[in-house]
Amino acid sequence: MSKMSAEGKSRLTEAAHEAVRGKPISGDTLKLAALSRERNPDRTLHSDGEALFTEHLAERGLSFTPQKAIGPYNVDFAVATVAVEILGGGWHAAKHARHALRSPYILDAGWHLLMIWDYEGRSALRPEAADYLVTFLDEVGSDPAAARQYRVI
Repeated sequence: MSKMSAEGKSRLTEAAHEAVRGKPISGDTLKLAALSRERNPDRTLHSDGEALFTEHLAERGLSFTPQKAIGPYNVDFAVATVAVEILGGGWHAAKHARHALRSPYILDAGWHLLMIWDYEGRSALRPEAADYLVTFLDEVGSDPAAARQYRVI
């Protein structure tokens, strides 16, 4: 591969994509892919918002797992029992059908879910969002048997 031209790599990649296009992907394959993303978070594309929130978490001394695999999905961060998603850019709003599947799956898997909107001009991704997470962690940590909660900032 290292000796192959960019055009050759492109043809090879397109052939691989064509071979699987339209074929269903098994749940096991999706779960393995999610685990791979969790184990290699540096290989996953991160938004500026995720990078900023990482700083907010570190400033508060919170331990977290980036790109945490929850079944076939990855959430941006896992902090204790809370899965955190940073929703940036207009494209997340267009993916409401996908979130309608993801969110119940995450909640049913035993996680609380906090979604933080980060879009130009009206971002909720400020230090106060991390403070909110700390308060949420205290609240849900006081009753581990509480029903899973879904919150949006």
